[in-house]
Amino acid sequence: MWNSPRYARISHRLHHRCTMVRGIDPETDWPEVITSRWLRNFFRIIILKILVVGAIPQLGRDVMVQIRRALGQKDRMMNGHCSEKDILVIRIESLAILLIHLAVVASAIRFRCWAPVLFFTIAWQIGAAIEQLWHSTEHIGRAYNVTDQRLSTRSVRVNPFIKMIFWGLDDHVDHHLFPGVPSRNLPKLHGIICKDLAEPGSMVDCWREMFAIAREKDMHPENEYVPVDELVKQQ
Repeated sequence: MWNSPRYARISHRLHHRCTMVRGIDPETDWPEVITSRWLRNFFRIIILKILVVGAIPQLGRDVMVQIRRALGQKDRMMNGHCSEKDILVIRIESLAILLIHLAVVASAIRFRCWAPVLFFTIAWQIGAAIEQLWHSTEHIGRAYNVTDQRLSTRSVRVNPFIKMIFWGLDDHVDHHLFPGVPSRNLPKLHGIICKDLAEPGSMVDCWREMFAIAREKDMHPENEYVPVDELVKQQ
């Protein structure tokens, strides 16, 4: 991965504690208004990464992020939520990431074999984009600044192969309601609480909903989408 484990752990802890809270949740830091233009561009970037064309500039951006972190430069999350010990660990891990990938690239140049670069150094940028097709459905277009995870989070229906790649987190509303439950037990949990949750849609259905919400935002940016099924079950 092109990310410090300590940084990822703190970021994801914040994401669960303050899901879709503006200015705090670092993993849903999208524009104030999700327009159809922004969403089309977001989708295009994902596809370009999968086709490798977009993965190369993403690799450059990831290298620069690790360089800044290794030098001790702080982003908003690090400034507000990381201790000095966390910062030190992040710096060390980021430097280690850079050195490991530098060794891979140097070996590829030395032995004139580029497969390790493709399958190790740039593999994350390509593979993460494939997973992002499903991962992006979890929160985009959902409600900000609410305490009910059913309103801020979306589950997605997947086949067994994608479920394995997705680490079993397709039951994402369930995961946010009970984050301490291991992903392997989420299907059992879903069977218990499914009557209080909306029926998950396919990846295509979720993207259709996201684009429908974005088109509404184009015309009425002040409107907020509220899933009716969740509110009905809440009542």
